Amino acid sequence: MPTFTSEEKRSLERDLGLRIAECRRIAAYNQRWDIAFKVLLLVLTLGATVCSVFIANYTEKPPAALAIASAILAGASTALSAFAFSQFNFAARQTNWSAKANAYDALRVELLYAEPDKITFVQRMNQLLRIDDNTSAEPATANAKS
Repeated sequence: MPTFTSEEKRSLERDLGLRIAECRRIAAYNQRWDIAFKVLLLVLTLGATVCSVFIANYTEKPPAALAIASAILAGASTALSAFAFSQFNFAARQTNWSAKANAYDALRVELLYAEPDKITFVQRMNQLLRIDDNTSAEPATANAKS
């Protein structure tokens, strides 16, 4: 069973540390976008609601601009919501990148405190490298822990 030399271990440890930091940065980035997008939808929806309340409370004919603003805000809120939730899942992306960071961390701990088999270790690391926004980190994290 081939194992890593101390120089290879130091190099891999540095590399894994950089990969962990990058995964955590991407997870935080996705979390910020998730929150920002939800706040944007809330603002659009509240704007449409406020316009609708003003329109409903007019005793005379409401201004056309108010009706147009209400329709635009409601339409934009609905369209953005439908598009984004069918195309993006920021929360799942955040979880995916956090799981990938944890899997890299498990590899780093194994490298530091055990003598992992070189071939198996590299295979698991390569499996983690293939994970991105469109793939799931779950199978790789299960393999990284074994």
